[in-house]
Amino acid sequence: MAGTLHNGQGSRARAIEQIVRAQLLLLALCLSATVGYLTHRGSPLALAGVVPIAVALLAVTRLLAALPGRELLALGRQAVVAIALLTFAGLVVLPRLGLYRPVTVLSGSMRPTFSPGDLIIVRPEPLRDVRVGQVISYSVPVGLHQVETHRVIRIIRGGDNPVVQTQGDANNWHDPWTAKLQGTTAWRLSVVVPYAGVKASEFTAAQKEKLLELVALFIRNMDDGHAKVKLSEVRAHLDETRFAWTGGDDDQSVYYYRIHSPVLLIEFDHQRPANLRHLAANPQLPNREHIHIVVRTPNGNDYGKDLLRQHYEKYPHTASASK
Repeated sequence: MAGTLHNGQGSRARAIEQIVRAQLLLLALCLSATVGYLTHRGSPLALAGVVPIAVALLAVTRLLAALPGRELLALGRQAVVAIALLTFAGLVVLPRLGLYRPVTVLSGSMRPTFSPGDLIIVRPEPLRDVRVGQVISYSVPVGLHQVETHRVIRIIRGGDNPVVQTQGDANNWHDPWTAKLQGTTAWRLSVVVPYAGVKASEFTAAQKEKLLELVALFIRNMDDGHAKVKLSEVRAHLDETRFAWTGGDDDQSVYYYRIHSPVLLIEFDHQRPANLRHLAANPQLPNREHIHIVVRTPNGNDYGKDLLRQHYEKYPHTASASK
């Protein structure tokens, strides 16, 4: 009985040690990211915060260095899983929480800051903090009220709902409207993620036709009329389209590829086995039986519009307004 209790306590202690070590490694990654962010900001206050964080990072690193090699390798595998979960949270959860928004660029009005097809990340900021020189995303106050991402060149009226004048960096004149920013936050440019892959303008005529045939495989499941219109749009922007590929190129290979244009985004990816993993030779590796495909219209509202949010941004419902 004593031996059984001793073994149980030992197993519990080792489990606690593994949890603590995983937390230390995750803490080290977070501290490293924080140091990089503060250094990038470059302000005196941000740089002052680098020193204590760097000291904490050094202490965590020394604790990790004391681990045996085998346990450190196991911890590394756990860290990969943790990073994957954090990546999922960053790509899926955080936009839903309003911490940032991804936007695909459709025009060249902001060259050279960003170009058509680039993915940009905008982050919320209080409206009262909007300043001249910032690049913001907002709904145009005329026409179809499409989202525009331009630079603020003038603040006509400040306050909680400022009125601003904007202009594209590549344009010779300001936008032909003034915009009153509604709601409580503005969406300010934070990160630019450029195109990836080979530009179709570098393809031969035969290669371009092959690319169009590949695109057609994904959009011919629409009604014939819609598919014809979409293909004509893709063909019109073919020279701006990028094709990226990673993986093998024979009949048994697994791979990933992306077709990205101003009017279409297609991603194809072989995944690790899911429900049939017990039949796979190596369930840790992707196989040809499990495929994920994404077909999107960049900035096309193909997942629907948040009409209620847009209503509240345009017509705030406050206690004072209801009286």
